[in-house]
Parts: sequence; structure tokens; C-alpha cells
Amino acid sequence: MPEAKVRGVTLNYQVVGNTGPWIEFTPGGRRGFEELVPFAERIASAGYRVLLHDRRNCGASDVGIEPLGSEHEIWADDLCALCRQVGATPIMAGGSSAAGGFVGINNGIIVQGFATGAVSVSGNDGFAGGFAGTNSGSITQAYATGAVTGGTGSVIGGFVGANNEGGSLEQTYAIGKLTGGGTVGGLAGTNDGTVNNSYWDTQTTGVSTSAAGTGLTTAAFIAALPPGFDTTVWGLQPNPSYPHFTWQPGGTVPIGPAPPPTPEQTPVIASQQQVIDNLVTTVTFASAKKLTAEVPAGAVSGPIAVHNSSAPAGTVKSAESFAVH
Repeated sequence: MPEAKVRGVTLNYQVVGNTGPWIEFTPGGRRGFEELVPFAERIASAGYRVLLHDRRNCGASDVGIEPLGSEHEIWADDLCALCRQVGATPIMAGGSSAAGGFVGINNGIIVQGFATGAVSVSGNDGFAGGFAGTNSGSITQAYATGAVTGGTGSVIGGFVGANNEGGSLEQTYAIGKLTGGGTVGGLAGTNDGTVNNSYWDTQTTGVSTSAAGTGLTTAAFIAALPPGFDTTVWGLQPNPSYPHFTWQPGGTVPIGPAPPPTPEQTPVIASQQQVIDNLVTTVTFASAKKLTAEVPAGAVSGPIAVHNSSAPAGTVKSAESFAVH
């Protein structure tokens, strides 16, 4: 495989095609270029030359640290130097996409953030996550609630599409619905970094597996803070809210589904006689057509209207003398 010494590091590269205009493709995350070779061959068959390379700190290329500038800026400068060295100019450059509800690509530090919007990525080589498309930095105490949709060969996750080498997640969670994608994870589509105290809702996401994290049911999520969540940072309104930050305005708190009523909350009346047995001994008609009564504790709840059918005003002691509505 050809190599080129560029800006102090050795880069692994390949040229696909013999003649025609130059095109360059870069894979997403920190992946090597090998997965792009079949695609490059199809492009080359249409009359193009395609330049592929492993960026520094990726694939088979050298590891190199620059004192100034972001990694993406360094990669861009390396590519320019490589193109000049191999004579691949002029060139049209492209790459895979990364989309996230909070950030597409994170190489920095994020503390206490949340994302609610839906995220989608098309094509066969993209990354999408409810919070971040790819993460090579640090994300601490964050969550995502938006739906994530991916193309056939894309990598999608409820929180992050790809947590790359060097990336870390701590006290994070995701609950958005996941649709499509070639590689899918409830919290993370792929993981080469570290993940601690991070979760996804297996019911709302519709996904039971993940490259990292722990799956919880909706009931578990809204009942109590997940293990490892800092109680000085996170709050919870048990049934119906999901974990949220104590500083969040009420209108931004993620709300879960209302819990079903318990048997104690659902009164059951077996017969009219049971109603009478639970009423006070003497019931007085409020009018010629209706009567009202207090209901003892533990009996049915709410006011009961009893329509007189034949009994005179006074005491009612038989289910046969009135009907309950």
C-alpha cells in the first residue's frame, strides 16, 4: 500500500482508477478507508480517479499530535499536502455525514446538555445520534429524546452514532425512536471509547441492543434515577417524568406516559345490593325523583344518584325499590 510523508507523519493512501478528474472520499469517525474501496471502484469505472487515505491517528497511518488547531483542521491541512505530493490536483473532496441533535461531531467537552429534535442521515455511510453523530471527546450528564432515522448502511444510536476511540460518555441516556440504519444501538451504534452509567429506553427506542450502555424499561426510567446518576445534578418527578436537570424550566422536562390505574383506583360494583350494603342505613330522598347519600370510606367513590322507581319517600332498604345509574 502506498505511503506518503506529509507534515511530519506517514499517511497510508490508495489511488483507484487510472485516468480522469480527481475525487477524494473520507470515511466517518476514525475508520480506515478500506470500506470505501468498493464504492471508489464504481466511481472510477465511470472515468474518475479516486484518492483514499487514512488520516493521521486513523487506520494504518501514523499517530501524530499537533499543538495548535482542531483535529479536523489538521486533517484538512494533511489532505491538501497529500494531494499536492501525489499530483491529485485539482480535486473534489467529500466524505460521510454525521448528524446529531446537539452536535454532529464532538471532539471537545460537553457537560449538562440535552437535545429534543429529530435527527436523520441518508445514504450508506453516515452517522446519526440523538445527541451526537460521532464523539471523540467527553460528554458528561446529557440526554436525548428525539427520534433518529438512518439510511441503509448508516450507523445510528439513540444518543450517539459512534463513540470513537478516546470518546467518553458518563451519565447519559436516550429515549427517542430509532428507525432504519445498518448498524443500530439503543444508546450507541458503535463504541470504541468508554461508557459509564449510561442508559436507553428499550421500549420507546424500539431497540433491545446497543454497542454500550444499559437498557431500561419505561417504567424503570420514570420510577427513579438510574444507578450512577448524581442526585445533586439530576432530578425526577416519579411517574411521570424522565430524569432531568434540576435547573431545567418545567416546560422542558421530558414527560413519560401516564401510569395505568392501580386496582385500588378502579372501583368495581358487583351488584345494586352491594351498593346498598355500603350505603348508610337510612337514605333520604332529596326530591321525588332522586336521593343522595354519603359513601363510607372503602366503598365506591364519588356521588351516586339513585332514581326512585316505586318506594315512597323515607327509608330505602331494598335493591328492588330503585335503580343505580
